[in-house]
Amino acid sequence: MTRPNIVFIMADDHAAHAISAYGSRVNHTPNIDRIAAEGATLDSVYCTNSICTPSRASILTGAYSHINGACSIYSEFDYRVPTFAEVLHDAGYQTALFGKWHLGVTSKATPRGFDQWKILPGQGEYIDPVMVGPEGASQIEGYATDIITDLSVDFLEGLDPGRPFALLVHHKAPHRPWVPHPRHADLYPAGSIPEPAAMWDDHASMSQAVQGVRMRLDDLTLTDVKEPVPDNLMGDDHWRERSSWKYQRFMRDYLQTIQAIDDSVGALLDWLDSHAMRDDTVVIYTSDQGFFLGDHGWFDKRLMFDESLTMPLLIRWPPRDRGWVARGGDDHKHRLRGNVARHGGRGHRGPSGPAGHQLPGTAAG
Repeated sequence: MTRPNIVFIMADDHAAHAISAYGSRVNHTPNIDRIAAEGATLDSVYCTNSICTPSRASILTGAYSHINGACSIYSEFDYRVPTFAEVLHDAGYQTALFGKWHLGVTSKATPRGFDQWKILPGQGEYIDPVMVGPEGASQIEGYATDIITDLSVDFLEGLDPGRPFALLVHHKAPHRPWVPHPRHADLYPAGSIPEPAAMWDDHASMSQAVQGVRMRLDDLTLTDVKEPVPDNLMGDDHWRERSSWKYQRFMRDYLQTIQAIDDSVGALLDWLDSHAMRDDTVVIYTSDQGFFLGDHGWFDKRLMFDESLTMPLLIRWPPRDRGWVARGGDDHKHRLRGNVARHGGRGHRGPSGPAGHQLPGTAAG
């Protein structure tokens, strides 16, 4: 096959430092690590707007927010801006998207360029989610990560073997509120998770905007930590102990939701391997942005700090080098669209300007 198949897997708020291939101290992701071991790991990939809608729009279009029209979390996607999926579809690819969209649900904002699609409206739910497709909305029983995986495998099972495909697997996890699958309930128990070195940073010298954010660990709610704060940790004098207590519970659930994604990645890699598609398929794993894992005393993202802006990006294309790591500062997020479209879209160059440059080295082919 002269043009590769593409499996593009994107999580929501998955911090690179919660992937063991990136040196995580808090969890182990063996299946995502398979992509790194058998492909390339890029360690300097940044989003330009660390919030769901703008980042997702930029990834799909290769254009900055002021070009694609999605400047805030409340924006709807501008249907006039082409996406890499449309380029691939026009070039003859079989295309599908399953999972989180978060770019609007009006007729102008729903997915385009896909033969099949089924999306979570808004943030969606972890348990028994409603999903929307061309035929309308329906509730599907089960766990969102597993449902998205099953829909993806069903698409793969029905492929025309004579044409290339592009499958976009967009997970809701590990977005807040963190609801793990029960099969992972014993992983990463509260009290066992290392705290980051910068957890107790002093913000006194930072801007008022930074000091005023409601993202401190002590701002985590009952919904986030799943149990009442013990009486002995209440009061202003115990904010530090209380923050540590909340950190352990938020991180337990955050990491457990990631484990379901890792299961999903494993299922997709195994399917490709068992159907002799390994050598013909580019597998990409990324997230729409990073996340604070207690770093600087915060959870969430939004702020222009490394932990928030850094995106994981791992690429497996077996004919290329194995275990390759790209280092150095750059903004590669907008280049994803141009590079994916270029490899499948018969020489399509992507949008003009810096957002359309080619990735350097082995990952660019």
